[in-house]
Amino acid sequence: MKRWLCAVVALVTMAGCATAEPDPATHAAKLMAQAKAAAGGAQLDRAATFHSSGTRVRDGKVNGVYEEWGDYRTMAFTNVETFASVTTSGGFDGKVGWRLGPDGKAQIITNPQQLVGTKLSGYLDVQGYFFPDRFPAQFTYAGAREAEGNRYDVVVVTPVGGIPIDLWLDPQTHLLKRLTAKLGPASIQGDITQYQTIDGLQIVRTALQTMTTPAGAHTESQNVAAYRFEPIPSERLAIPK
Repeated sequence: MKRWLCAVVALVTMAGCATAEPDPATHAAKLMAQAKAAAGGAQLDRAATFHSSGTRVRDGKVNGVYEEWGDYRTMAFTNVETFASVTTSGGFDGKVGWRLGPDGKAQIITNPQQLVGTKLSGYLDVQGYFFPDRFPAQFTYAGAREAEGNRYDVVVVTPVGGIPIDLWLDPQTHLLKRLTAKLGPASIQGDITQYQTIDGLQIVRTALQTMTTPAGAHTESQNVAAYRFEPIPSERLAIPK
């Protein structure tokens, strides 16, 4: 009888282990470690500053070009783009954001609520989710989701002072394929359609961003023609004077 009871207890224990859900934080950490390794691993830790350029298309019909400079260590960035012969720019210097219109006048962004979108751009540009020691955040596993017939593991990352971002990871390659977030009344979705290998790192080659607001949806595709890890003059990331 005693031996039989022990066998029953063992079976119940095994069944419980088989159906137990993974701890959301622990599983998220495991998935993010796999994603970082797939993206370049320790090579990512050595990245300092970058300069990229390419083309963008808004709503499938308005063509433009862009240049961007960024700092993996501070999230500072400067983005310059030209659509229909009109050039604008914007960025973040690590503390405040700014925008520069066609008239050349700089608008400084210091309001915490207004800074959310600017910081989000910087965080995603430098893949801040791979550097929780630099940019503290909370990670939790949100489960598996399907989209367009594909399955993804979804990790929600919430940077300190930021908004939650859903990271959709390919369970086969472990690479980030999609991200979604809510920014005020707007829903943002970014789809990475192609990667390229540069200096041993997986860098986005093509991507499509969709922003949906109560007024409608808008898209912007991006094709990265050049991406270089190179020193950047400090003034390039500073607020224009």
